Amino acid sequence: MVTARSVNRILVNGLLALVLIGGVCVEGVGGSPSPGNAEAAEKRLDQLTKILKLTTEQRQQIAPILVQTDELISVVRQDESLSQQEKILRTNLIIGNANRKIAAVLNGEQAEKFFREEAKMREGHPVKTRGKDW
Repeated sequence: MVTARSVNRILVNGLLALVLIGGVCVEGVGGSPSPGNAEAAEKRLDQLTKILKLTTEQRQQIAPILVQTDELISVVRQDESLSQQEKILRTNLIIGNANRKIAAVLNGEQAEKFFREEAKMREGHPVKTRGKDW
């Protein structure tokens, strides 16, 4: 029997598979990005611009990656069929994929600094596997 839960799981798995091969656009996730995701992505883009001294062209290339990432993470977090551990794993995959896409837009020095800053951020804000942080 097909349930809403099984359909949701299939959709999330399909989205993640597409993300991992790099073929999803934001519109493919569910229409226009939600205001919260767009605002968070803009804030992150401003942070990256300040830290890495991004060019206008780099900002234009990175912006959709950040919006897409926030949209996909939101889908994973809202999927009640996933365990907390599965949510963490999938979120980490989404972030890793986004980081690789962003690094491809950066020059060597920027990419090195980007990965250093990302590592610092992850150390300061580890995703907990227990508790109610999700």
